[in-house]
Amino acid sequence: MSSFVMHETAAINPGSTILVTGINGLIASHIADQLLAAGYNVRGTVRNLEKCAWMPSFFANRHTSTNVTFKVVKVADMSLDGCFDDAVHSCAGVIHTTSSNEMQASSPEPTITNTVKTVMTCLESAAKEPSVQRFVLTSSAWAVSAPRPDTKFTVSPKDWNDQAIQDAYATGTPASNGMSIFMAGKTMAEKECWRFMRERRPAFVFNAVLPDTTFGAVLSPEHQGIPSTAGLIRMLFDGQGLDILQWVQPQYFIDTADCARLHVAALVHPDAKDERLLGHAEPWNWNDVLAMFRKWFPDRDFPEDMQLGRDISTVETGKSLELLRDVYGQEGWTSLEESVKGNVASFLHSNTQAQMALFGQY
Repeated sequence: MSSFVMHETAAINPGSTILVTGINGLIASHIADQLLAAGYNVRGTVRNLEKCAWMPSFFANRHTSTNVTFKVVKVADMSLDGCFDDAVHSCAGVIHTTSSNEMQASSPEPTITNTVKTVMTCLESAAKEPSVQRFVLTSSAWAVSAPRPDTKFTVSPKDWNDQAIQDAYATGTPASNGMSIFMAGKTMAEKECWRFMRERRPAFVFNAVLPDTTFGAVLSPEHQGIPSTAGLIRMLFDGQGLDILQWVQPQYFIDTADCARLHVAALVHPDAKDERLLGHAEPWNWNDVLAMFRKWFPDRDFPEDMQLGRDISTVETGKSLELLRDVYGQEGWTSLEESVKGNVASFLHSNTQAQMALFGQY
């Protein structure tokens, strides 16, 4: 496991308090874990305090060797002006991982406007707080490009998925539904952040992390279940929802821990300024995952391979890998196999010892 090495030269000193929004989410919980391990105090926002009451003791037990604090605060409605004002007070940094967005919306509005609003409320609150030195946004790989299987093209931090915006507002056509609206919301929300930074010029540094499909271990399956895209691996393992899974086109992935570390690197690396950091580890499709399942569990029946293409795009991740190397001493990305292994172990944590023996450290 990579460990934090940028202590003395970090842009934000360990011991500072960092706000992480949507702290109970798949990615955000890993970000909190990495921050606490690096010696930062974490304040996390949630919509429901009761449902997240498990988190303080969970992280306290995981980080007994560092003198850090973890606190959960409530922000019930992210669309309200000033809703993050209290949460961001006295924080040195903000990592905003959550927004209001829908993958199955049938109309672009009010979905896209709501998505943008729930990002901007946090950015506005941070701009009013003089203690904030850095702000990191969790954007999406789909804010640069949609998957295009079997097509050679290059993905760059300079790219924008403007096609998704056109498709989302092409009302009355199939392209206007579901994923186009989701991608358009992510694209427009990030664009609005950069516009805000150019025009308002707040005192802090702004960076965006753009992860592709996120697989990997879940920190607390007992409390979190198998959420978000990690749940897709479980669906395939159980042979459920295949009609839904076949709509997930071949694309890149990133491991949960790598994704978290990239956010922390964007927060603390002194040379990370005005960056769009692509989180693309390696391309995959469902047949790759099925092959792993069959290798690990030869006596179990799994679905047949699907008719799928491959993602053959080239992605410019040099800056992301440079930051991970400088901040964590990490060379390269966690592999798809290791990430899927951690993902599977998360939902087999209470299963037989024979199955768990396959997953050692997990």
